[in-house]
Amino acid sequence: MDTSIRTGESSDLQSALDSVQSWAVEELNAKKTKEMWINFTEAPPSLPLHIGDAIIERSERDDNFKILGTWFQKDLKWNKHVEETTRKAAKNLYCLRECRRANLPVEGGLTTYLPKIRPILEYCSPVPGWSATISKGRIGTCAKEESTNYWPPA
Repeated sequence: MDTSIRTGESSDLQSALDSVQSWAVEELNAKKTKEMWINFTEAPPSLPLHIGDAIIERSERDDNFKILGTWFQKDLKWNKHVEETTRKAAKNLYCLRECRRANLPVEGGLTTYLPKIRPILEYCSPVPGWSATISKGRIGTCAKEESTNYWPPA
């Protein structure tokens, strides 16, 4: 179960966490739970949060978190997510290049592109709609490279 709790105060956060714990039918796994404090004006509260007797680990300043396939950074930038997305898509470009080298018809490239590469590029794309131009440029360049690698056939 993935759960994100958004609140401002430490006591509010602990009471929200207590509510989640009492609501959950299964016991929450404190070892897999981390606290990520995002606030640019003040330091995180010194009191640790806990689930039952286990204290929740607080993330460090440079930590990135992957939640449901999307990378989040403490500074609310998307650099890590963009890097991982372009890395995964570029890894799959090999299949598209091989289709072109084998002089397969365009349908062969589509059969490779649509299920393997396109979902990687489109996953979580609406979320950072306001992301930096450089991030859009990297993903756009990767998508453009994929299409020119196969179309038009050699």
